[in-house]
Amino acid sequence: MKNPKECFSIVQNQTFIVLNELTRPECKDGSEPLTFHHETFSRFNFVIISADKKATTANIPVREIPGIFEKVHDLKMKHLLTARPVSEGASESPAYTTIINAGKLKGKTPAAALAEDGAKGESLLKSQVQWLKQNLAAYPRNAVQIQAIEAALQLYHEGRLNQQEAQKGCVETETIYRAELRPLTRRKKGDKCFVYSIYIRWNPGAERPIEIEIVNFYAPVVKTDKGLLNVLAKEKTDEVRNRFSLTIDQWCWLEHILEANIRTFENEHAGSLYRMAEEEKKRGMEAFRNSNGAA
Repeated sequence: MKNPKECFSIVQNQTFIVLNELTRPECKDGSEPLTFHHETFSRFNFVIISADKKATTANIPVREIPGIFEKVHDLKMKHLLTARPVSEGASESPAYTTIINAGKLKGKTPAAALAEDGAKGESLLKSQVQWLKQNLAAYPRNAVQIQAIEAALQLYHEGRLNQQEAQKGCVETETIYRAELRPLTRRKKGDKCFVYSIYIRWNPGAERPIEIEIVNFYAPVVKTDKGLLNVLAKEKTDEVRNRFSLTIDQWCWLEHILEANIRTFENEHAGSLYRMAEEEKKRGMEAFRNSNGAA
């Protein structure tokens, strides 16, 4: 059992893992028993391991998980309701409908790239095709994007690119969640602390529309007069940046597993936490009565 706290994983060319680090409240002022979770330490740990075995890690507090899931749900509905219709008589070529999901043209169709700037778009698309073909063995689905780009280039060279239809093929990446420059002061390398950032993004139209990016590095961290921790990012070292994209089905399973982990954790501890709350309430009432009686 390598990771007893592991609750979700996908192993592909890269590896994506989620660890359950849910923690009971301390049951002190500000961390009362019926909150069910420790305000600071109850979290899920997201880990991405690159193909060359470089790992990045970041924490997401459990209290932020429901909001992330709700945002993804809203974006899925928005995508369904605003799906781009194909104009009557317009070509259904993949050049107009396939979204490029990586590189400088990410979020655009091949046709849109050519409609914006023909010469520049052609150069970028040719480079994209070359990169996709180089990685075709590892990612067979690259063939879909290769076909779309080659179709767009053919339409462009033949002077048959529908400019009006092509200009509809740009979509904006939306940020679902971001937590930047979070230092872990107990994890150090020399005089520098471990720092992480995590981003979850929605890339509409992509085959794997949900992208998770985790950035790790070491940097000096100083405490301000107000007690806040200030990361001196300009002095960072050992930066590692990993990205992992999920399909809708993979994300839905992740949602299910994390919700199940939260629910079972709360059910497991609910009885003792409720009893503790009732006992503390009784002690408080008894102390109040005794103090009034003494008066």
